[in-house]
Amino acid sequence: MDVDKVLQKQKDIMFGFFRKYFRAASRSADRRRRALTALMAHGFFSANFMQGADPRVRAMYAWHAVEEIEHKAVAYDVLTKVAKANYFTRILSFILTTFTFPFHVFMIMPTCSRSTA
Repeated sequence: MDVDKVLQKQKDIMFGFFRKYFRAASRSADRRRRALTALMAHGFFSANFMQGADPRVRAMYAWHAVEEIEHKAVAYDVLTKVAKANYFTRILSFILTTFTFPFHVFMIMPTCSRSTA
């Protein structure tokens, strides 16, 4: 997988398009991505999704889940206290992130499958 190419494409989309056309909402997009990944992590563990995984992999995902929950809280504090984002901005960014986060994942997936073939 050409990681640099994938990262550059994501930077172009996130920092080119979104910062240009949705500047206010892009400030809070990090907070929303953290919320989504924390929610996903909670789902993985509450549904015993990771039950059959290698204990080392399960431990890594558990650590990452805790980190995402912590980062979500920090990102919210920065967003509301430093960036002074209002409720409308936070909702708009949540809507944008809800649709763009899966897009970024699906953009990476074909690249991953090509690299393993």
